[in-house]
Amino acid sequence: MSVAAAVRAAGHSVRIIDFEFEHRIGCGFAPDEPVSTFVNRIAEHPASVVGITVLADTLPTALAIGRYLKRVRPEVRVVLGGPGIHGTARAVAARFAECVDYLCIADGESALLALLESDLDLLGDVPGMLTVGSGTKVQSAPSVRIDALPFPAYDLVDVPAYLAIASPRIFDLHVGSGCTYKCSFCTTAPFWKHVFSARSPGTILAEMERLSQAYGISDFNIIHDNFVNDRRYIDAFVAYFAENNTRFSWGCAVRPDNVPLDLMKRMRTAGCRFLFCGTDAGDAAILRDMRKMTSSAKSYRFFRDAREADLVFETNTIIGYPNEDDDALEAALKIVFDAIAHGGYTADVSVLQPLPGAPVTMAHRDRIEPTFGSLQTYLPVEARDLITEHGDVFTGFGFIRQANMPYEYYTRLAELIRYFTRHFFRSIYFLKEIMGVPYRVALEGVAGEISPSRYGERLSRFAEDVGASQDELAAFRSVYCFEAGIEAVKGVDVVAEISNVYARPTQNPETARVVVVDIDHEVHLMFAALPRIETAVRNPVSYLFRREGGDVASIRLKDWQRELWQTLGNSLAPPQAEGLLSNEWASRLAARTGASFHSAYSAVAATLQLFSAESLKQTRCDSKPCDQSRRAWSENDKGSCGLSAGI
Repeated sequence: MSVAAAVRAAGHSVRIIDFEFEHRIGCGFAPDEPVSTFVNRIAEHPASVVGITVLADTLPTALAIGRYLKRVRPEVRVVLGGPGIHGTARAVAARFAECVDYLCIADGESALLALLESDLDLLGDVPGMLTVGSGTKVQSAPSVRIDALPFPAYDLVDVPAYLAIASPRIFDLHVGSGCTYKCSFCTTAPFWKHVFSARSPGTILAEMERLSQAYGISDFNIIHDNFVNDRRYIDAFVAYFAENNTRFSWGCAVRPDNVPLDLMKRMRTAGCRFLFCGTDAGDAAILRDMRKMTSSAKSYRFFRDAREADLVFETNTIIGYPNEDDDALEAALKIVFDAIAHGGYTADVSVLQPLPGAPVTMAHRDRIEPTFGSLQTYLPVEARDLITEHGDVFTGFGFIRQANMPYEYYTRLAELIRYFTRHFFRSIYFLKEIMGVPYRVALEGVAGEISPSRYGERLSRFAEDVGASQDELAAFRSVYCFEAGIEAVKGVDVVAEISNVYARPTQNPETARVVVVDIDHEVHLMFAALPRIETAVRNPVSYLFRREGGDVASIRLKDWQRELWQTLGNSLAPPQAEGLLSNEWASRLAARTGASFHSAYSAVAATLQLFSAESLKQTRCDSKPCDQSRRAWSENDKGSCGLSAGI
C-alpha cells in the first residue's frame, strides 16, 4: 500500500489484489487449482505494469502468476520485489525470463516510479531494478526519504475485512525496515543492507489518528524488522508518544537483549501494551550457531522484566537447527513452556526454514532435503512444479538435515507445542518440573494420538507410566482434572486453533457453560506463584468453572455451595422454585454460620446466579482421567474426577 500510494501520487492509476488475504478467508480459489482460474482478474485489467510483492514462500506462486500473465498479455511488464528476492535474484533472472521482466532490489517507491517513467516497450536498465536478460548490471536507485512518502493507500483495500479476521482486533502499521544484527537464519537484515530506518514519531502518530478516524482503530501492531534496534530512535519515539499519545495502544517486535526494564516501563507509559520477542533457542551452542546471544539468560530476564513492566508478551523459538541434538531440543522446549509459566500470552515455535541467501542455508546447501513443508501458504499446481524442478532456488521449501531429527518430527512437535501451550499447560509443566519428565519425551508420548481433542487424555495416560511416586501421581491427577474442567467449559475448536494460530478461536455453542470439579488438591494454590510450583498438599476441594464470553472464570466453592450445586443437580429446580430454594438454604446457612438471614439469603441468591440454575442440566464424568476405555458421560455414577456440568 505504501508503494501504491507513491505511484498514485505521481499520477498513475493503481489497483491492489491481495491473493494471500483471499486465500485466508476462503474466497476466490481453492488449493491446488491452476493460476489461470484466479489470475484472469489481473489479465482483464488494462494495466501496463503488474508488481508482485514476494516472500520466500510466495516466490514460486508469484513466478507462476507472472508466467501466465506474460502468456496472455505479453505486453504487460511483470515486476517482482520484496524480501523474497534476496538470495535468488540472479538465479531468477537467469532461469525465469518467461515469468518476470524486472526484479526490484531497492525501495519500491522509487524504483517502480523510475520504471513507469521509462519506455516500457524496451527492456532497458532502470534504477533499482535488475532487468531480466541484461546480465548482472544494476543501476542504483535514489534513496527514499521515508517521512516524505504519502500515507499508505488504505482505501485500495477492504480494511474492515482485514480487521474482521484479526485476532485480537489489532491493526498492523508498517513504520520502517532494517536491522543491524547478523542472525544466521535471517535474510531481512541483509536485504536492507543492515541499515535501520523508521518514520518519525510524529508521522506515525498522525497515521494512527487518520486510521482511527476512518476505521475506528485504536490498537496497533507496529511492523518493523527490529523496532528497538536504534536506541536513540526508540528513546525519541517513547518520549514523543509519552507526551502526545493519549488514546492509542501499540506493540512491537523486540530482541530479548535490547529492551531493558527501564525502557519497557517508559514504553508502557507511551502506550505500549504488548511485545513480540524471538527467544530463538535455549541451548548456548545453537544460539552461537544462530549468531545470537551467548546464553538464554537474557530471554529469562526479558520474561521477568515484561511481567514487572505489566506488558503482555509473545515469543517464538526456532527448532530443527542442523546441529540440534536431544539436549538442545529440550532446552528449546523448556524456554517455550517457561515463557508461558512467566506469564507469556503465547509461546510458539517455528521449524527452521533455510531461506535463500541466509548464512545457515549457504553453509549447509548440500544437506537440504526437498519438502513442500507445512508452510501456511497458497501453492497452485504450477508453483509446486517450479519448486520440484528448481529446488536449489527455492530452498525455503526444504529442510537442513544433519544431526537433528527428520522434518516430519518437528512439524508434529510444533503442532503439539501449540496445543499444550494453550491447553493442559499446567499438566505438562507439572510433568516436567515436579515429575522430571522431559518435554520432548512427554510430547513424543502424545504424538501417536490422532485427534487433538484427546491430546490431554493421552498425556494423562502417559503420566501413569512414568514411574512417579504415588503422591506425585495423585497431585498430577488433580492438576489434570482441574484443567479438564477448564477445557469442558472453554470448548474451542482446537483443530482450527492449532492449524492457524492467528485465527480467532471458535467455540462450540453446545459446550457446557458451568462445570464443577471435585479433586484432592488445591490446584490454584499450587500454581499461584509461577514459574514456581508450590508443594501439593492433599485437601479435597471443589472448583466451579464458568464461561464468561471468551474467558473462563474459576471459583473455589465452599462446602455449602457444593451441597447446593448437588441439590440442584438432583432436583433440577425450575425458575419458579428458586425463591423457595433460596429461603430454605438461607435458613440452613444462617443456622450453620451464625450469619443473619439477610446476609445468608444474599449469598445463596448470588450463588444460584453463578450456577445459572434456571438452565441447569447435570452430567457426571464416570472415569479416572487416565482410563480412556471408561471415559463416558453418566447421569448416575461419579468417578474419581468428580466432574459435573451445568449447561
